Amino acid sequence: MTPRALAALALLALFGLCPRPAGAQSVQADLSDYAFAITSNFTGASLLLYGTVVSPTPVPPGTFDVVVVVRGPPVPLTVRRKERVVAFWINRHVVRFEPVPSLYYVVSNRPLGEIATPSVLRRNGIGTAFIDPDPDLSAGAVPEAVDADTFARALVRTKIKQGLYREFPDALFFRDSLFRAPVPIPANAQVGRYQVEVYLLREGSILGARSMSFHIEKTGFERLVYDLAHSAPVFYALGVILMATLMGLGGNLIFRQR
Repeated sequence: MTPRALAALALLALFGLCPRPAGAQSVQADLSDYAFAITSNFTGASLLLYGTVVSPTPVPPGTFDVVVVVRGPPVPLTVRRKERVVAFWINRHVVRFEPVPSLYYVVSNRPLGEIATPSVLRRNGIGTAFIDPDPDLSAGAVPEAVDADTFARALVRTKIKQGLYREFPDALFFRDSLFRAPVPIPANAQVGRYQVEVYLLREGSILGARSMSFHIEKTGFERLVYDLAHSAPVFYALGVILMATLMGLGGNLIFRQR
């Protein structure tokens, strides 16, 4: 744990000792980092979330549960279903979805099914089972006679296979009133703002929540290429074609000399 994290955790613990209104229970939390830089050799990183449960009276161990939900920058997605036509596989049906989290992680001190009922989890969007992508209802976005829910479930399954939608039960360490939760940042994480929600629960009911965020940004040459691709896609495409042509000519000259 970094010195900054240790100092902040000590402050959170001291805050928990301050007088609170009778019956008031809340959660305080912070992050070890608020920004990550992606370079060409980025292979992933780890974020540490730490905090304390504030309660006016002592409570027995195991009284509270803490759930951390991390949502990546929302992006629109398209799901295609291939069907065999004669001897070929073609994209027969296409469903476009409104922006969904590019990453969705849940870290908890025990399995979600032991913490709260499905209705509580669904109402607060906690858990991969309760991710419900909304289809794009613009003209032609959802073909007739197509079950959009089937495509939505396929979208979530794909994200799970990619490791971008995950649950980490028992990964949050909880002792007395203090807790900490490691949050992995995958190598294929989307650039942008990540929203973090920390929920405090007791006997299946949410007592309080806290929100924070961190950013992932490209730096150096990768940042230049990223900005060019988004701000001037035509010039970016021409540059890629030119670079590929030059590399091809260079390789051809080398082989000729040999």
